[in-house]
Amino acid sequence: MRVSFALFMSAVVFGVALSGCVSSHLKEAGIEQDAGSIVFEKIVEFDREVHFLTPDERDTVIEPGGYLVEALQDGLRLKSADNETTEAVIVQAEPFTHEQSVEIPEPVLMTGENDQQLVVLLMPDGKAMEAVGSFSGIISRNSLPKLTFRPKRTIQKGGSLPGMKKGMALPKVNAIFTSPRLGAVSPQGTVYIKGADFGSSQGKVMLQVNVPVDEYFYVPNGTVSLTGLAPGTKQVQLTVQSWSPTQINALVPIMSGIPDQSAVLKIQNVHGLSNMGLRVSFYAARARVSLEYGENVTHTFCSNNANWGQCLTENVSDLKPFQDVCFSGAKLKADKTISAKHTNCDPAVDRDEGKDKYTIELKNNWVIEQIKWGWNPSSTSEKIGLPSAETLTQQYKGLSKMELWVPWEVSPGPDWLDYWVDVDITGPAGVLYGNRVYWKK
Repeated sequence: MRVSFALFMSAVVFGVALSGCVSSHLKEAGIEQDAGSIVFEKIVEFDREVHFLTPDERDTVIEPGGYLVEALQDGLRLKSADNETTEAVIVQAEPFTHEQSVEIPEPVLMTGENDQQLVVLLMPDGKAMEAVGSFSGIISRNSLPKLTFRPKRTIQKGGSLPGMKKGMALPKVNAIFTSPRLGAVSPQGTVYIKGADFGSSQGKVMLQVNVPVDEYFYVPNGTVSLTGLAPGTKQVQLTVQSWSPTQINALVPIMSGIPDQSAVLKIQNVHGLSNMGLRVSFYAARARVSLEYGENVTHTFCSNNANWGQCLTENVSDLKPFQDVCFSGAKLKADKTISAKHTNCDPAVDRDEGKDKYTIELKNNWVIEQIKWGWNPSSTSEKIGLPSAETLTQQYKGLSKMELWVPWEVSPGPDWLDYWVDVDITGPAGVLYGNRVYWKK
């Protein structure tokens, strides 16, 4: 396989150089100018199925994944953050009050007695809602410990949340900025986090991503490969460059084998307390690949309007059995993505013309980067109807699918022409770009 790491490695070098520059300039006063704000959602995450009661006392099962939490009059609304088409679920919840300092609704997931899972939503006005679930299943509210459901109980500031000691507070995130990729967390990029209660001592910043496959991948030197493990959720620790109670500056390692996706960012203070998941956009490291001969060409139509022709491995001919194969010109170019030739065997009068069609379709956010083509006619009478390589590149650059028609004409002679098309693509490093073509180990 012909693989070019020029774009990939230059991006890495650029990321390293820029991250060093950004690190010295990501100050409170100038962060908005040096980096771009990122949209994030506060979620709770379940790593396995959890049973809850609905407001009408029915058992409902919440599937593993991330959920947005919203307070209603008689419960909490859990909406999947992973699948927008999944219908939201309303679960039974009890109101209470708290004295935690929160600027916006703050979802909290905690472990209660036995196998209980407590989903709490703290609101800025001091009110809160608590829903209690169970891994083993819920039959009725009366089957749960009475202590859990204390109407109008108060969570005092500084530590009555389960697992918290006096003087502790949950880390709170108010804004996230990223560089050099604005609006998304990216490998070798900088993440700047503003908030409160991070603590004076350095904790951890974790990025949770999903690795879909691990059978086929390529790992450039110097990268952190998450594809060597079984597919599924992986935790990646960011390198903390600076830490204060209200600001964190961290560097994302270079990683391969991870597609663009919605990832989860978590801040854990030195006491082990963590904010709930922050759903953010992840933009994978990019690599550039030159498609090999016939690679990812999913459909071809080779015109049979000439006496003899070949498009990639497809041969067409209208020669009579008693005719010899006429002079057919040079061999197909096996170092190009697409290669074809057509021959007119008639000595006079008959001029052959036709159109060949090729389709290339990519997946996993791989897109076309550049198209080049060339041809070799036997005389000045032959013609090919492709626009310039620059025009083709402008037409298809950034697209995941290309349907290319190649018009041609061959004069009597016998005469011939052959042509080739080369396609470069860019996409997430180490991730599949086709159903039957992969980066191999």
